[in-house]
Amino acid sequence: MPFHWTSTVPKIYKRNIIIGELYRSKRISSDFNEEVKRIRLKFIKAGYPFKFIESVIRNFQYDDDEIIIPQWLFQEKKEVYVRIPFCQKNEKYVYRFIKKLESFSEDSIMIKIIWSTKKIKELFPLKDRNLHKSNVIYEGLCTCGSKYIGETTRNAELRWSEHTPKDGKSEPAKHQIQYNDHHIEWKIITRAPKNNKKRKILEAFYINKFKPNLNNQIETKSLNLFRNGIT
Repeated sequence: MPFHWTSTVPKIYKRNIIIGELYRSKRISSDFNEEVKRIRLKFIKAGYPFKFIESVIRNFQYDDDEIIIPQWLFQEKKEVYVRIPFCQKNEKYVYRFIKKLESFSEDSIMIKIIWSTKKIKELFPLKDRNLHKSNVIYEGLCTCGSKYIGETTRNAELRWSEHTPKDGKSEPAKHQIQYNDHHIEWKIITRAPKNNKKRKILEAFYINKFKPNLNNQIETKSLNLFRNGIT
């Protein structure tokens, strides 16, 4: 079945569906008139206005007639393509604008519209945006300029809530208890591996690079590539 007339599809697409049916019937049908009746009934059932269907059929039959006057006798117009986002309001007014523009150019150009449409899957993504990231390396910057770098496999915001003065156990929490007018802003530096050891190594890299003064351990241990030696 074709698009229903009430569907949000450019009218030119609906017109082209009818033209496609007519071309197919013209080429393969032994009784074109009977096929025209069938096509007319098919699109009436799809809610297409009778006048619209008759207009397309009439223009198709006219265009399909043999051309007596050769096209090269006419001056060719320059074709200009304009891409416009499709909506019913644009479709309603755009052709009126085109006629005025062509008249202003003294019919020296032919404007053709390319409707920009979107697929349904582009409007409705399959996955929601993850607002609660886990497995990250994060940084806390105090209003006094002090810094803290940490890692977590859990939700980052949950981990940050544990660094508040109410908790009182972590270094950022102790710092805010000592200086109660200070405030720490948190942000994620980068995503981290799920593997605990690899995540700790990545955290150690950032601690060694930025040397945050709220971390207990600034120096990092060297990594042994071959613990048991080389044989």
